[in-house]
Amino acid sequence: MTTKKILFSVLLMCCFFSCNDYLDIVPDKIATIENAFANRNEAEKYLMTCYSYIPSHHQHTGNIALTGADELWAYYPGSDFDPWMIARGSQNTNDPYMNFWEGKRGGKSLYNALHDCNIFLENVENTEKVPDLTTTMRQRWIGEVKFLKAYYHFLLFRIYGPIVIVDKNIPIDAQPLEMQKKRSSVDEVVEYIADLLDDAYEYLPQEVTNRTEELGRVTRPAALTLKAKLLVTAASPLFNGNPDYADFVDKEGMHLFSTEYDQSKWVKAAEACYDAIESCKLNNIELYTFKTK
Repeated sequence: MTTKKILFSVLLMCCFFSCNDYLDIVPDKIATIENAFANRNEAEKYLMTCYSYIPSHHQHTGNIALTGADELWAYYPGSDFDPWMIARGSQNTNDPYMNFWEGKRGGKSLYNALHDCNIFLENVENTEKVPDLTTTMRQRWIGEVKFLKAYYHFLLFRIYGPIVIVDKNIPIDAQPLEMQKKRSSVDEVVEYIADLLDDAYEYLPQEVTNRTEELGRVTRPAALTLKAKLLVTAASPLFNGNPDYADFVDKEGMHLFSTEYDQSKWVKAAEACYDAIESCKLNNIELYTFKTK
């Protein structure tokens, strides 16, 4: 063997050994889950990520109820924002406007939101993670993200009815059959969201005391108000024994909408509304009334 061949063989072997070491190294400035929950400051950034998926209902471009229901009209073209295109009759099934299932055409990906919420809970509920986080703050953050998880499920439920519940994330190495999750019935979805809100309530503060830095964060009145809205929606004629959905079944023949009217749903809704009102009163939140002279 010539000297050149020997040198080439040695260099080739070095490359093989060094490649394994190189591929095990995470490049600089690449975020990892471990980094995201290494301390309180990093974990709080992830908490804000969970908040970031809240739809911009205050804007006309993100509010289906305001500009997607043809109460408002504008010049066209030039005002062809997504909700208004629904009002113009351009909605379709192939590439729908305000697609909150996949995050397209004006909608945010609420399933990505649920994925991030689950990652947060998996790490923050583990007391070995985020070591500089106090027990009180840890519990509060858990309550906030459970509320957000319930809220995103509620938004999906309100738009699509029976949905796929994302109780926990599916491992990336799971078998294909494990990833094929079925839609749950309306009653199952409502029960799941209500239970999540009950869990969140226990950890949430009654009010935000640090208004300078935390105004807008979730509180107990918010959790009870969302639960009231959820149960009123579930008790409404749309979901409570609606005959239009009597034949709405999955591939296995399971009814995804309740086929019979249930008066007790209104009782639960009324109780939830009362609890929400009483909680709001503790924070001096009430309906505005005009004062006559």
